[in-house]
Amino acid sequence: MELLQLRYFCRAAETQNFTKTAAEFLVPVSNISQTIRKLESELDVKLFDRHGNSVTLNKNGALFYSYVSKAIASIEEARLAIKERTGDMSGKINILALANRDVVSQCLSLFHQLYPHVELTLETSLEKKGFHSFDLIVSGEDNRLNEYQKTLLLDDTFMIVVSSKSAYAHQQAMTKEQLEKEEFITLAKSISFNSALQRLGEQLGFSPALMIVCEDPYYIIKYVEVGLGIAYIPSKTWKNRLTPGVKLLPVAGLSIQRQTYLYHNPRVTHSEASKHFVKMLINLSSGM
Repeated sequence: MELLQLRYFCRAAETQNFTKTAAEFLVPVSNISQTIRKLESELDVKLFDRHGNSVTLNKNGALFYSYVSKAIASIEEARLAIKERTGDMSGKINILALANRDVVSQCLSLFHQLYPHVELTLETSLEKKGFHSFDLIVSGEDNRLNEYQKTLLLDDTFMIVVSSKSAYAHQQAMTKEQLEKEEFITLAKSISFNSALQRLGEQLGFSPALMIVCEDPYYIIKYVEVGLGIAYIPSKTWKNRLTPGVKLLPVAGLSIQRQTYLYHNPRVTHSEASKHFVKMLINLSSGM
C-alpha cells in the first residue's frame, strides 16, 4: 500500500463520491476507482458498496478508515513539525503537460500535499496560451522547443494490449497479418498516442482500422478486456491501468519508442518551488 492510495481512500470515504475526490486531487475519476479496487484486492474485502454511479462506505470500509485516518493524521503532524524547522515554501508554478499527464497529475497531487502554499496551474493544450506562459513543459520531441533546456523523463515502448481471453494472449508477439485483421481502440486528442499508431501502420504497410475513439484512458482497457478491439499503448506509463483481463504483446520485428521530456525556458530562472517540483517529477518518472 502506498501513502497516496491511502489518501485517496480516506478522502473517498469522507465524501463517498469518487468524482469529487478525483477533482480535489486533480486526477481522472478512473484513478480513484482503480486505487480503491486495488486496495480491496489487497485486503480481500469490499470497502464500498456500489449502487450504479454512487458508492457508500460499508462496515469494512468504516473500520479501515478509522485506522488509516489516524495514521495519515500522524504523518501530517510529522510533516508540519518538519516544516516548522525548515520554513514554508510558496510561489507559483505554471505547467503544460502535452504528454504523460498521469505522471504529471500524480506529481501535482503529491507536491500540493507537501507544499500547500505553492499555487499550481496545469494546462493540457496550447489553445489559449503560448509556450512562454509556462514555467515547465512536459512533451515529446518538439521542434518548437529547440531553444529550451530539456531533460529526458521517460523512454517508453509501445505494445499491443489484447484481451486475456483472446487467442493472441498465448502468443509471444503479434504479426503484421494479425494486426491487419483487427480493429483498434485509441485515445481522442492525444498526439503522441495516435502518432504511434500511425507510425505502426506506416512501418508495417497497412492502415489501422479504428473501432472506438475514447476520451478516458480507463475505458480503452475496459473495451479491450471485453474483446471489442485491441490497442497500441505505452507500456510503462500505462502499466498501472492494466488488469488481469488483458495482456501486453510486442509487435514482431518492430519497436516504437516514445521519449518524454521536461522542458524549461533557459531565460527564466527556476524558483525554489519549481526546482523541488522538477526533482519530484524526475523521481516519479524514473520509478516507472
